[in-house]
Amino acid sequence: YAPDNSWFIRTMNGVFELGGELVRPDVAHNLMRLIAEGSGEDDEADMALRRFAAATYYSMLDRPILPDILVCVICWVLGEYGYLIGGGVAREPET
Repeated sequence: YAPDNSWFIRTMNGVFELGGELVRPDVAHNLMRLIAEGSGEDDEADMALRRFAAATYYSMLDRPILPDILVCVICWVLGEYGYLIGGGVAREPET
């Protein structure tokens, strides 16, 4: 039983970090589906969950080592919802 979806995301991140390559790919797929679909009952809550997930995964990027399965989740979430944490404005790379 998960008290809420953000708790589930935090818990699964811990599982991915500790279990690494022992975690089946369908577990990551289910987490990504939860983030994509949300609860389906409240659009605002679903967007808040996506924003939380994107911010959480963005903050994990500076870690020196991450399991491959977690990197896949991070890449997908930031690819789909990264704009939610940046104010929706794409920034040009600095030269």
